[in-house]
Amino acid sequence: MGATQQHLRGGRRWAKVRSLESTLRFLDEQRTQGPHNLQAQAVSNNLRERLEQARRWLEARRWKPRLPLDNSQFWELVHGVDADLLLILPLDMLATEALMVEENFRRNIHEPIARSTWLGADEKSGPLCVAVRCITGLAYRVEGLKPEEEAKLRHARQVLRSALRQVLRHSDKYFLQLDLTMMIRSLSGSLLVLLFVLTLVGELPAQFAGLILKNPIELPWKGSAMSTLSLILLGAGGAITANMLSDKPVLVVRGPFWRQFVYYLFVKPSIGAVAAFLFYLLAISQLFFSIETATPMVGPLNPLQGAGQLQPALRIVLGNNDALVCTYAIIIIAVGFSAERFLSPIMDRVVNKLFVMAEKSEPSPGTPTQGPSATGTPTEGKPGAFPRPPIISGESAQST
Repeated sequence: MGATQQHLRGGRRWAKVRSLESTLRFLDEQRTQGPHNLQAQAVSNNLRERLEQARRWLEARRWKPRLPLDNSQFWELVHGVDADLLLILPLDMLATEALMVEENFRRNIHEPIARSTWLGADEKSGPLCVAVRCITGLAYRVEGLKPEEEAKLRHARQVLRSALRQVLRHSDKYFLQLDLTMMIRSLSGSLLVLLFVLTLVGELPAQFAGLILKNPIELPWKGSAMSTLSLILLGAGGAITANMLSDKPVLVVRGPFWRQFVYYLFVKPSIGAVAAFLFYLLAISQLFFSIETATPMVGPLNPLQGAGQLQPALRIVLGNNDALVCTYAIIIIAVGFSAERFLSPIMDRVVNKLFVMAEKSEPSPGTPTQGPSATGTPTEGKPGAFPRPPIISGESAQST
């Protein structure tokens, strides 16, 4: 793969790198016209080294598609350069950047503790607000800055840098979560299509019909393996469909990447498979209900067989055998769907609690937050509410 093709595939990333490089060149030209600043020159050299690492990341040959966590390496470098640029920007440029940092922080960060720490309880007296007022006030000074004003300016730059990193970290986490969610939804759809193809190739509908209509009906472990597999796949298919239609985002966690796929593509469908198996056992036991045809059948499903046999509380009587098979299939799929919807939240609540305790910084979007809500904070910070997507003015949405 040539360099030109690499440029085309990473167009947005290349545009971001070139934009930062042009900004650094502009700042170097401005420094040549003023007094020499060794500290600013050292910071500029460090930023160029990190941009060179990001450039090498883009130019590296890719023999396989990059996973979302691989993209995080690039955006960590680029966003680090974005934040550290605030340490060397001229005061007139820094004043406008400070306003943008405060605007993006107020728009994107909704976690109550973070807002109270950076903006203050009244959202006007926090360190970020004080730093922005300090910088905008010093930007109108005509004469040189006093030593105490230089110290205040250095502190304000550091506050802006940390606040911007907080905003960019939140944005990275949200886009990584979006990427993971879309990938898992797509893989769930592919897995559902694969189950459908496997059903047709293995003639599982006929095996399932034989399992339902067998006289007398056998227990699943006494029948053929293919008939039992058809029963389990129906429940798993219902659970996969429910997983695709879920409105909860995928949690962004540290650690091995494959655990996300095991949890969403194998653990959750297994809930539907187990629920389908349990439903079938309840159906043939006639403990609470029975599903039968109007024509008397010889076997355990005929509740009228034997004078002393008790009838179940609920009887579903159908007209023919085809209706019986279709009814079983529909109910088993619905059972798998409902099991994923009602049982998965129990596991998700446990994972959410562990995630909140393990995450040191702002939690992943969609997870409940701990701590009291600050006055005037948006409802997105309340437990169980989903935050709005991060919007950073002056920058297009990144591709992860």
